[in-house]
Amino acid sequence: MRVHAIDPAEVTDTHNLLQSPFWAAFKEEIGQRALAFRYESELGNGELVAMERARGSAAEHLYVPHGPEADLPEEAQGGFLTELSRGISATVPTHPTFLRYDLRWRSPFTGPDYQDDNGRWLGRPQPRIQEMRMNFGIGDRALRKAPTDVQPPDTVIIRVNEPDDVLLSRMKSKTRYNVRLSLRNGLQIARESDSSLEEWHALYRDTCRRQGIICENVEYFAELFSVVASHPHPCCSDAPIVRLIAARHRGRMVAGLIYAMFRDQAYYLYGASSREDGSLMAPYGVQWRAMCAAREDGCTTYDMFGVPPTDDPSHPMHGLYRFKTGFGGEIRHYRGCWDYPVDEAQYRAQAHIAADSGAYHLRR
Repeated sequence: MRVHAIDPAEVTDTHNLLQSPFWAAFKEEIGQRALAFRYESELGNGELVAMERARGSAAEHLYVPHGPEADLPEEAQGGFLTELSRGISATVPTHPTFLRYDLRWRSPFTGPDYQDDNGRWLGRPQPRIQEMRMNFGIGDRALRKAPTDVQPPDTVIIRVNEPDDVLLSRMKSKTRYNVRLSLRNGLQIARESDSSLEEWHALYRDTCRRQGIICENVEYFAELFSVVASHPHPCCSDAPIVRLIAARHRGRMVAGLIYAMFRDQAYYLYGASSREDGSLMAPYGVQWRAMCAAREDGCTTYDMFGVPPTDDPSHPMHGLYRFKTGFGGEIRHYRGCWDYPVDEAQYRAQAHIAADSGAYHLRR
């Protein structure tokens, strides 16, 4: 395999938001360094974007969000990833301890053998079993299941290129009822400009505190909208659309979400709501409005961007699972984060340090 470095602005062969030149530009604006590579192999050619993390420390690594995007059969994935890692390691100008890939390849552990008698998914096997399968037929068996997943490895994908009645018919009955109830509760649900970010962020901050998750500061979101609006980098000519949809009751914001559209896909990124106004069902209304708006702008799918792996009442985010899956759609399970140690000794020494602290639902 041949691998060479390119400018992130040169990346064109991508259909994923987190592999887009725009996302690289945004991450650089908030202090990260973005790199990009082009690879050529017998299995195909492609490009990918990577972010430097923990630079200058023993945990320094390159993080590849939702990449590579190569469409490969399962039996070819481990060998391809190993060869790609060797090529990147020989090309990258820095000295990372490891490479971390946040893979969007489907998990191979979802068939009947991994379901209970009622057809419910049992979840992924232990990392050792996953590693045996990923490294099968590879001499050095170098790929490791990462100790943490950065992006959620489980999500719900909703096909939105259908009429309203079809979308509603695919929802669970309680969700469909709550969507309709939100539209009868006197809510004004509409797109708002970034001038409403401060008000939305106050709701978001309370939501994060309520759920016990890390809260991005308002400047993070302001920069996201700023990069889209000002196009400060040449790479942003193919920038996605980022929008804020909010629900107001008697003029006061009671719920809102931020979503992005890139090519024909929409991504629900961040949401917030008021606990005191829960009876209004505003979160259902803003999701419905976002899906309809994404369809009107030409998107075919709407990615809920993360759910717990199973319908487990003991999971701390079980309510999120029930909320997101209620809108219908296909539950997808991906392989999640995988590491390729460049410096094996240093990687082993850092084995108990999660370079990306916190659960996957805490940050993008």
